[in-house]
Amino acid sequence: MSYQTINNVHIVTPDRIIENGDLHIEDDRIAVLGGNLGNPSDSPPSASHPDGLYALPGIIDLHTDALEKEITPRPGADFPIEIALQELEARLLCCGVTTVYHSVHMGYKDSEDNSRSRIQRKDIFYGTLRFSQTRSLIRTRLHLRLEITGLYALPLVKEFLENEIIHLISFMDHTPGQGQYSRERFLLDCAKKGLTVEVAEEMLRERQNRPKLSDEEIKALVAQAERQGMAIASHDDDSAEKVKYMKELGVEICEFPITLEAARTANELGMSTFGGASNLLRGGSLTGNLSMQEAIENNALDGFCSDYYPPSILHAVFKLWRSELRTLPEAVNMATLLPARAGKIAHYTGSLEIGKMADIILVRVRDGQPKVESVFVEGKLVYQSATRNYTPSFANDSPLEEPTATV
Repeated sequence: MSYQTINNVHIVTPDRIIENGDLHIEDDRIAVLGGNLGNPSDSPPSASHPDGLYALPGIIDLHTDALEKEITPRPGADFPIEIALQELEARLLCCGVTTVYHSVHMGYKDSEDNSRSRIQRKDIFYGTLRFSQTRSLIRTRLHLRLEITGLYALPLVKEFLENEIIHLISFMDHTPGQGQYSRERFLLDCAKKGLTVEVAEEMLRERQNRPKLSDEEIKALVAQAERQGMAIASHDDDSAEKVKYMKELGVEICEFPITLEAARTANELGMSTFGGASNLLRGGSLTGNLSMQEAIENNALDGFCSDYYPPSILHAVFKLWRSELRTLPEAVNMATLLPARAGKIAHYTGSLEIGKMADIILVRVRDGQPKVESVFVEGKLVYQSATRNYTPSFANDSPLEEPTATV
Protein backbone atom coordinates (compact mmCIF):
# COMPACT_ATOMS: atom_id res chain seq x y z
CA MET A 1 0.00 0.00 0.00
CA SER A 2 1.31 3.46 -0.92
CA TYR A 3 0.80 6.63 1.13
CA GLN A 4 0.97 10.31 0.22
CA THR A 5 0.22 13.43 2.21
CA ILE A 6 -0.51 16.93 0.96
CA ASN A 7 -0.04 19.42 3.78
CA ASN A 8 -1.04 22.99 4.49
CA VAL A 9 -3.63 23.61 1.75
CA HIS A 10 -7.17 24.97 1.81
CA ILE A 11 -9.26 21.84 1.20
CA VAL A 12 -12.64 22.45 -0.43
CA THR A 13 -15.21 19.86 0.62
CA PRO A 14 -18.84 19.82 -0.55
CA ASP A 15 -19.92 22.14 2.28
CA ARG A 16 -16.80 23.54 3.95
CA ILE A 17 -13.30 24.86 3.47
CA ILE A 18 -10.72 23.14 5.68
CA GLU A 19 -8.21 25.89 6.36
CA ASN A 20 -4.53 24.90 6.17
CA GLY A 21 -5.54 21.29 6.13
CA ASP A 22 -3.84 17.97 5.45
CA LEU A 23 -5.03 15.44 2.91
CA HIS A 24 -3.86 11.84 3.12
CA ILE A 25 -4.02 9.41 0.19
CA GLU A 26 -3.78 5.64 0.49
CA ASP A 27 -3.27 3.98 -2.89
CA ASP A 28 -6.01 5.48 -5.08
CA ARG A 29 -8.36 6.70 -2.32
CA ILE A 30 -8.72 9.64 0.03
CA ALA A 31 -8.02 8.29 3.51
CA VAL A 32 -7.98 11.33 5.82
CA LEU A 33 -8.99 14.99 5.65
CA GLY A 34 -7.71 17.04 8.58
CA GLY A 35 -7.47 20.65 9.69
CA ASN A 36 -9.58 23.54 10.88
CA LEU A 37 -13.10 23.69 9.44
CA GLY A 38 -13.76 27.11 7.96
CA ASN A 39 -17.07 28.83 7.33
CA PRO A 40 -18.67 27.86 4.00
CA SER A 41 -19.42 31.54 3.30
CA ASP A 42 -15.79 32.66 3.62
CA SER A 43 -15.05 35.69 1.48
CA PRO A 44 -13.17 35.33 -1.80
CA PRO A 45 -9.39 35.80 -1.89
CA SER A 46 -9.63 39.42 -2.99
CA ALA A 47 -11.16 40.18 0.41
CA SER A 48 -10.26 38.45 3.70
CA HIS A 49 -8.61 35.33 2.26
CA PRO A 50 -4.96 35.48 1.33
CA ASP A 51 -4.04 34.14 -2.06
CA GLY A 52 -2.96 30.57 -1.57
CA LEU A 53 -3.10 26.96 -2.59
CA TYR A 54 -6.46 25.17 -2.72
CA ALA A 55 -7.18 21.46 -3.00
CA LEU A 56 -10.28 20.86 -5.11
CA PRO A 57 -11.89 17.74 -6.57
CA GLY A 58 -10.94 17.15 -10.17
CA ILE A 59 -13.25 18.87 -12.63
CA ILE A 60 -15.83 16.70 -14.43
CA ASP A 61 -16.72 17.99 -17.89
CA LEU A 62 -19.88 16.36 -19.21
CA HIS A 63 -19.77 18.09 -22.59
CA THR A 64 -16.79 19.37 -24.53
CA ASP A 65 -16.65 19.66 -28.31
CA ALA A 66 -12.88 20.04 -28.20
CA LEU A 67 -11.99 16.59 -29.59
CA GLU A 68 -13.56 17.07 -32.99
CA LYS A 69 -11.84 20.45 -33.32
CA GLU A 70 -8.56 18.82 -32.28
CA ILE A 71 -8.90 16.14 -34.97
CA THR A 72 -10.01 18.59 -37.68
CA PRO A 73 -8.98 22.11 -36.61
CA ARG A 74 -9.70 23.47 -40.09
CA PRO A 75 -12.08 22.15 -42.75
CA GLY A 76 -10.38 19.20 -44.44
CA ALA A 77 -7.30 19.32 -42.18
CA ASP A 78 -7.36 15.93 -40.41
CA PHE A 79 -4.87 14.74 -37.81
CA PRO A 80 -4.46 11.21 -36.38
CA ILE A 81 -7.01 10.49 -33.66
CA GLU A 82 -4.42 9.20 -31.17
CA ILE A 83 -2.32 12.37 -31.53
CA ALA A 84 -5.40 14.58 -31.13
CA LEU A 85 -6.42 12.73 -27.97
CA GLN A 86 -2.94 12.87 -26.44
CA GLU A 87 -2.43 16.58 -27.08
CA LEU A 88 -5.94 17.51 -26.01
CA GLU A 89 -5.52 15.53 -22.80
CA ALA A 90 -2.41 17.56 -21.97
CA ARG A 91 -4.45 20.75 -22.22
CA LEU A 92 -7.33 19.31 -20.21
CA LEU A 93 -4.91 18.49 -17.38
CA CYS A 94 -3.78 22.13 -17.34
CA CYS A 95 -7.47 23.04 -16.93
CA GLY A 96 -7.92 20.71 -13.96
CA VAL A 97 -10.16 18.21 -15.77
CA THR A 98 -9.84 14.69 -14.39
CA THR A 99 -12.96 13.19 -16.01
CA VAL A 100 -13.92 14.23 -19.53
CA TYR A 101 -16.90 13.25 -21.61
CA HIS A 102 -15.78 13.87 -25.18
CA SER A 103 -18.89 15.05 -26.98
CA VAL A 104 -19.02 13.63 -30.52
CA HIS A 105 -22.05 14.14 -32.74
CA MET A 106 -23.78 11.53 -34.85
CA GLY A 107 -26.30 12.18 -37.60
CA TYR A 108 -25.50 15.89 -37.84
CA LYS A 109 -24.87 15.82 -41.56
CA ASP A 110 -24.60 19.58 -42.10
CA SER A 111 -21.77 19.82 -39.56
CA GLU A 112 -20.04 16.72 -40.92
CA ASP A 113 -20.16 18.13 -44.45
CA ASN A 114 -18.83 21.53 -43.33
CA SER A 115 -15.81 19.94 -41.62
CA ARG A 116 -14.86 18.10 -44.83
CA SER A 117 -13.19 15.52 -42.60
CA ARG A 118 -12.29 12.16 -44.10
CA ILE A 119 -12.29 10.51 -40.66
CA GLN A 120 -15.37 8.44 -39.98
CA ARG A 121 -17.50 8.78 -36.83
CA LYS A 122 -16.96 5.10 -36.07
CA ASP A 123 -13.18 5.59 -36.09
CA ILE A 124 -13.45 8.46 -33.61
CA PHE A 125 -15.52 6.45 -31.14
CA TYR A 126 -13.45 3.28 -31.27
CA GLY A 127 -10.20 5.26 -31.36
CA THR A 128 -11.21 7.13 -28.22
CA LEU A 129 -12.18 3.87 -26.54
CA ARG A 130 -8.74 2.36 -27.27
CA PHE A 131 -7.00 5.49 -25.98
CA SER A 132 -9.03 5.43 -22.76
CA GLN A 133 -8.07 1.82 -22.13
CA THR A 134 -4.37 2.08 -22.89
CA ARG A 135 -2.88 5.58 -22.75
CA SER A 136 -5.21 8.03 -21.04
CA LEU A 137 -3.97 9.82 -17.92
CA ILE A 138 -7.43 11.10 -17.04
CA ARG A 139 -10.80 9.34 -17.01
CA THR A 140 -11.80 9.51 -20.68
CA ARG A 141 -15.44 8.86 -21.54
CA LEU A 142 -17.71 9.30 -24.58
CA HIS A 143 -20.78 11.49 -24.89
CA LEU A 144 -22.75 10.67 -28.02
CA ARG A 145 -24.79 13.62 -29.32
CA LEU A 146 -27.48 12.25 -31.61
CA GLU A 147 -29.13 14.59 -34.12
CA ILE A 148 -32.71 13.35 -34.31
CA THR A 149 -32.87 14.04 -38.07
CA GLY A 150 -29.87 11.74 -38.62
CA LEU A 151 -31.79 8.53 -39.25
CA TYR A 152 -28.85 7.13 -41.22
CA ALA A 153 -26.76 7.08 -38.01
CA LEU A 154 -29.20 4.93 -36.05
CA PRO A 155 -27.59 1.51 -36.82
CA LEU A 156 -24.18 2.72 -35.66
CA VAL A 157 -25.66 4.30 -32.53
CA LYS A 158 -27.27 0.96 -31.68
CA GLU A 159 -23.92 -0.76 -32.21
CA PHE A 160 -22.23 1.65 -29.79
CA LEU A 161 -24.93 1.01 -27.21
CA GLU A 162 -24.74 -2.75 -27.62
CA ASN A 163 -20.97 -2.67 -27.23
CA GLU A 164 -21.25 -0.36 -24.21
CA ILE A 165 -18.64 2.11 -25.42
CA ILE A 166 -20.55 5.30 -24.63
CA HIS A 167 -21.31 6.80 -21.22
CA LEU A 168 -23.75 9.61 -21.94
CA ILE A 169 -26.24 10.09 -24.77
CA SER A 170 -27.95 13.35 -25.65
CA PHE A 171 -30.62 14.19 -28.20
CA MET A 172 -30.35 17.35 -30.24
CA ASP A 173 -32.32 19.01 -33.04
CA HIS A 174 -30.68 21.67 -35.18
CA THR A 175 -33.70 22.09 -37.44
CA PRO A 176 -34.03 25.83 -38.16
CA GLY A 177 -37.03 27.51 -36.56
CA GLN A 178 -36.61 26.13 -33.03
CA GLY A 179 -33.95 25.48 -30.42
CA GLN A 180 -30.99 27.82 -30.69
CA TYR A 181 -31.37 28.15 -34.48
CA SER A 182 -34.33 30.48 -35.00
CA ARG A 183 -35.87 31.11 -38.41
CA GLU A 184 -34.53 34.67 -38.35
CA ARG A 185 -31.01 33.54 -37.55
CA PHE A 186 -31.10 30.94 -40.34
CA LEU A 187 -32.24 33.47 -42.94
CA LEU A 188 -29.67 35.99 -41.73
CA ASP A 189 -26.87 33.40 -42.04
CA CYS A 190 -28.05 32.62 -45.59
CA ALA A 191 -28.03 36.32 -46.46
CA LYS A 192 -24.45 36.63 -45.21
CA LYS A 193 -23.51 33.84 -47.63
CA GLY A 194 -25.04 35.82 -50.49
CA LEU A 195 -28.10 33.60 -50.95
CA THR A 196 -31.35 35.12 -52.10
CA VAL A 197 -34.44 35.11 -49.91
CA GLU A 198 -36.10 32.61 -52.25
CA VAL A 199 -33.19 30.17 -52.04
CA ALA A 200 -32.97 30.58 -48.27
CA GLU A 201 -36.69 29.93 -47.84
CA GLU A 202 -36.41 26.78 -49.96
CA MET A 203 -33.47 25.55 -47.86
CA LEU A 204 -35.48 26.27 -44.71
CA ARG A 205 -38.44 24.24 -45.96
CA GLU A 206 -36.18 21.35 -46.97
CA ARG A 207 -34.57 21.17 -43.52
CA GLN A 208 -37.84 21.52 -41.67
CA ASN A 209 -39.32 18.66 -43.71
CA ARG A 210 -36.52 16.20 -42.96
CA PRO A 211 -37.77 13.03 -41.22
CA LYS A 212 -36.92 12.63 -37.55
CA LEU A 213 -36.56 9.80 -35.09
CA SER A 214 -39.96 8.77 -33.79
CA ASP A 215 -40.86 8.90 -30.11
CA GLU A 216 -40.76 5.10 -30.08
CA GLU A 217 -37.23 5.04 -31.51
CA ILE A 218 -36.01 7.59 -28.97
CA LYS A 219 -37.67 5.72 -26.10
CA ALA A 220 -36.02 2.48 -27.22
CA LEU A 221 -32.59 4.15 -27.14
CA VAL A 222 -33.35 5.70 -23.76
CA ALA A 223 -34.45 2.33 -22.35
CA GLN A 224 -31.23 0.67 -23.47
CA ALA A 225 -29.17 3.51 -22.04
CA GLU A 226 -31.01 3.23 -18.73
CA ARG A 227 -30.31 -0.50 -18.55
CA GLN A 228 -26.62 0.32 -18.82
CA GLY A 229 -26.81 2.97 -16.10
CA MET A 230 -26.07 5.73 -18.57
CA ALA A 231 -26.87 9.43 -18.22
CA ILE A 232 -29.39 10.79 -20.76
CA ALA A 233 -29.62 14.43 -21.85
CA SER A 234 -31.47 16.79 -24.15
CA HIS A 235 -29.80 19.70 -25.91
CA ASP A 236 -30.88 23.32 -26.47
CA ASP A 237 -34.40 23.08 -25.07
CA ASP A 238 -36.15 26.40 -25.74
CA SER A 239 -39.50 26.12 -23.95
CA ALA A 240 -41.31 24.51 -21.05
CA GLU A 241 -43.18 22.34 -23.52
CA LYS A 242 -39.97 21.03 -25.07
CA VAL A 243 -38.52 20.21 -21.65
CA LYS A 244 -41.68 18.37 -20.60
CA TYR A 245 -41.65 16.42 -23.87
CA MET A 246 -38.03 15.35 -23.33
CA LYS A 247 -38.78 14.40 -19.73
CA GLU A 248 -41.64 12.17 -20.92
CA LEU A 249 -39.19 10.42 -23.26
CA GLY A 250 -36.97 9.57 -20.28
CA VAL A 251 -34.39 12.39 -20.44
CA GLU A 252 -32.74 13.33 -17.12
CA ILE A 253 -30.41 16.21 -18.01
CA CYS A 254 -31.29 19.51 -19.67
CA GLU A 255 -28.04 20.86 -21.15
CA PHE A 256 -27.69 24.40 -22.54
CA PRO A 257 -31.30 25.53 -21.96
CA ILE A 258 -32.12 28.38 -24.35
CA THR A 259 -34.52 30.24 -22.06
CA LEU A 260 -34.96 30.77 -18.33
CA GLU A 261 -38.41 29.20 -18.66
CA ALA A 262 -36.84 25.99 -19.96
CA ALA A 263 -34.22 25.90 -17.20
CA ARG A 264 -36.79 26.50 -14.47
CA THR A 265 -39.12 23.85 -15.87
CA ALA A 266 -36.27 21.31 -15.92
CA ASN A 267 -35.57 22.05 -12.25
CA GLU A 268 -39.23 21.73 -11.34
CA LEU A 269 -39.36 18.33 -13.05
CA GLY A 270 -36.33 17.09 -11.14
CA MET A 271 -33.98 17.19 -14.14
CA SER A 272 -30.37 18.40 -13.86
CA THR A 273 -29.56 21.60 -15.73
CA PHE A 274 -26.13 22.32 -17.17
CA GLY A 275 -24.89 25.32 -19.12
CA GLY A 276 -21.75 26.64 -20.72
CA ALA A 277 -19.06 27.93 -18.36
CA SER A 278 -17.82 30.04 -21.26
CA ASN A 279 -21.19 31.79 -21.28
CA LEU A 280 -20.72 32.83 -17.64
CA LEU A 281 -17.07 33.72 -18.10
CA ARG A 282 -17.70 35.91 -21.17
CA GLY A 283 -20.80 37.53 -19.71
CA GLY A 284 -23.46 36.00 -21.94
CA SER A 285 -24.39 33.84 -24.89
CA LEU A 286 -22.83 34.23 -28.32
CA THR A 287 -26.26 33.96 -29.93
CA GLY A 288 -28.50 35.83 -27.53
CA ASN A 289 -29.64 32.77 -25.58
CA LEU A 290 -30.02 32.50 -21.81
CA SER A 291 -27.24 34.09 -19.80
CA MET A 292 -25.78 31.59 -17.35
CA GLN A 293 -25.40 34.35 -14.78
CA GLU A 294 -29.15 35.01 -15.04
CA ALA A 295 -29.80 31.28 -14.66
CA ILE A 296 -27.58 31.14 -11.56
CA GLU A 297 -29.16 34.24 -10.04
CA ASN A 298 -32.54 32.50 -10.46
CA ASN A 299 -31.22 29.20 -9.01
CA ALA A 300 -32.01 27.49 -12.30
CA LEU A 301 -28.57 26.02 -13.08
CA ASP A 302 -26.97 22.97 -11.45
CA GLY A 303 -23.58 22.95 -13.07
CA PHE A 304 -21.18 23.74 -15.88
CA CYS A 305 -19.91 22.15 -19.07
CA SER A 306 -16.98 23.62 -20.96
CA ASP A 307 -18.79 23.38 -24.32
CA TYR A 308 -16.12 24.81 -26.64
CA TYR A 309 -13.51 26.26 -24.22
CA PRO A 310 -12.07 23.80 -21.64
CA PRO A 311 -10.36 26.43 -19.40
CA SER A 312 -13.70 28.10 -18.77
CA ILE A 313 -14.95 25.79 -16.02
CA LEU A 314 -12.29 26.52 -13.41
CA HIS A 315 -12.36 30.24 -14.16
CA ALA A 316 -16.17 30.26 -13.95
CA VAL A 317 -15.95 28.67 -10.49
CA PHE A 318 -13.70 31.41 -9.18
CA LYS A 319 -15.68 34.14 -10.94
CA LEU A 320 -18.79 32.96 -9.08
CA TRP A 321 -16.87 33.09 -5.81
CA ARG A 322 -15.33 36.51 -6.48
CA SER A 323 -18.72 37.95 -7.38
CA GLU A 324 -20.22 36.34 -4.23
CA LEU A 325 -22.97 34.65 -6.23
CA ARG A 326 -21.90 31.38 -4.60
CA THR A 327 -19.64 30.29 -1.76
CA LEU A 328 -16.49 28.50 -2.88
CA PRO A 329 -17.83 25.02 -1.97
CA GLU A 330 -21.06 25.75 -3.85
CA ALA A 331 -19.20 27.01 -6.91
CA VAL A 332 -16.83 24.04 -6.86
CA ASN A 333 -19.76 21.61 -6.62
CA MET A 334 -21.09 23.03 -9.89
CA ALA A 335 -17.94 21.80 -11.63
CA THR A 336 -17.44 18.55 -9.75
CA LEU A 337 -20.04 16.95 -7.49
CA LEU A 338 -23.18 17.96 -9.42
CA PRO A 339 -21.78 16.81 -12.79
CA ALA A 340 -20.72 13.56 -11.08
CA ARG A 341 -24.24 13.02 -9.81
CA ALA A 342 -25.74 13.75 -13.22
CA GLY A 343 -23.24 11.40 -14.85
CA LYS A 344 -24.00 8.72 -12.21
CA ILE A 345 -20.38 8.52 -11.03
CA ALA A 346 -20.66 10.41 -7.72
CA HIS A 347 -20.23 7.19 -5.73
CA TYR A 348 -16.51 7.24 -6.49
CA THR A 349 -15.53 10.75 -7.66
CA GLY A 350 -16.63 14.38 -7.74
CA SER A 351 -15.83 15.50 -4.19
CA LEU A 352 -13.08 15.39 -1.59
CA GLU A 353 -14.51 12.87 0.84
CA ILE A 354 -12.98 9.93 2.67
CA GLY A 355 -13.25 6.75 0.62
CA LYS A 356 -13.60 8.42 -2.75
CA MET A 357 -11.02 8.27 -5.52
CA ALA A 358 -8.15 10.69 -5.02
CA ASP A 359 -9.01 12.83 -8.05
CA ILE A 360 -7.52 16.08 -6.80
CA ILE A 361 -6.34 19.34 -8.31
CA LEU A 362 -4.14 21.85 -6.51
CA VAL A 363 -4.99 25.36 -7.60
CA ARG A 364 -3.01 28.46 -6.74
CA VAL A 365 -4.98 31.69 -6.59
CA ARG A 366 -3.19 34.95 -7.30
CA ASP A 367 -5.01 38.25 -7.67
CA GLY A 368 -8.24 36.27 -7.66
CA GLN A 369 -7.33 34.15 -10.69
CA PRO A 370 -6.83 30.36 -10.46
CA LYS A 371 -3.99 28.37 -11.98
CA VAL A 372 -3.72 24.58 -11.82
CA GLU A 373 -0.39 23.51 -10.39
CA SER A 374 -0.88 19.77 -9.80
CA VAL A 375 -3.35 17.09 -10.80
CA PHE A 376 -3.84 13.68 -9.19
CA VAL A 377 -6.00 11.01 -10.79
CA GLU A 378 -6.77 7.99 -8.61
CA GLY A 379 -3.90 8.99 -6.35
CA LYS A 380 -1.30 9.30 -9.11
CA LEU A 381 0.39 12.61 -9.83
CA VAL A 382 -0.23 13.01 -13.58
CA TYR A 383 0.47 16.72 -14.03
CA GLN A 384 2.63 19.24 -12.25
CA SER A 385 3.35 22.85 -13.10
CA ALA A 386 5.38 25.34 -11.14
CA THR A 387 5.25 29.02 -10.48
CA ARG A 388 8.63 30.57 -11.17
CA ASN A 389 11.14 29.79 -8.42
CA TYR A 390 8.78 27.28 -6.85
CA THR A 391 8.55 23.53 -7.28
CA PRO A 392 6.19 21.60 -4.97
CA SER A 393 7.32 18.27 -3.59
CA PHE A 394 5.17 15.19 -3.15
CA ALA A 395 7.44 12.85 -1.22
CA ASN A 396 5.67 10.61 1.28
CA ASP A 397 4.35 12.74 4.14
CA SER A 398 6.35 15.77 2.97
CA PRO A 399 4.67 19.18 3.32
CA LEU A 400 3.81 21.50 0.46
CA GLU A 401 5.99 24.54 0.89
CA GLU A 402 4.65 28.01 0.18
CA PRO A 403 6.65 29.88 -2.47
CA THR A 404 9.45 32.18 -1.44
CA ALA A 405 9.57 35.47 -3.32
CA THR A 406 12.91 36.36 -4.87
CA VAL A 407 14.09 39.51 -6.50
